[in-house]
Amino acid sequence: MRQARPIDRPHQSSGFTIVELLVAIVVIAILASITVVAYNGMQDRAYATDLMSRINTYKKLLQLYHTEHGQFPDTNDAFALGSYGSCLGKLSDYPAEDGWPAGVCMQSIGSTNWNEFASDDFTNALQPYSRSALPSGKIRTATEMYDATRGTRYRGIYFEGAGGNGNNDWAYMEYVAKGNVACPQSDYKRYNAAPQNVTFCGYLVRQAD
Repeated sequence: MRQARPIDRPHQSSGFTIVELLVAIVVIAILASITVVAYNGMQDRAYATDLMSRINTYKKLLQLYHTEHGQFPDTNDAFALGSYGSCLGKLSDYPAEDGWPAGVCMQSIGSTNWNEFASDDFTNALQPYSRSALPSGKIRTATEMYDATRGTRYRGIYFEGAGGNGNNDWAYMEYVAKGNVACPQSDYKRYNAAPQNVTFCGYLVRQAD
């Protein structure tokens, strides 16, 4: 008796179909975008935390300076190299780069033309109150526009103080950061929406209790 001949069946591939590959690519792209957003968010929070740490360090040093001298440093007098105040950190923290003059951390844009400089004299005046080198005041460059032609460009934490009696004895720090970011413990905050998308943060320095 003749044996039955085996029936040839179509070969079934164990690979992925084009649709399955496309679905996998889309899922991977979504996961990657979520990861990038989460990572950027972590970076922004870490940056804000670092800025707050530096602000608090200088607050404490300024309070110690006030305790000994009876007033805050007067940037309109002994320490100012610019128009009104000074930049936190050393001159060497602000090299000439990307259109910035050496030593400058803050520039006006528009009809008025002024620069604010860092001051090694100001840094040296605070150094005795710290056991380690003072932190840099340099930040990521950001610009705040007040209208279509006027604004201020920052690449450092700006400080202004007026040593004196009563209402004339005060100190103040400010900076601008890209995005709608937190200003921890700030006294002033304003967010400028698109197309600027920057946040202004301002801090008053009060006498130590």
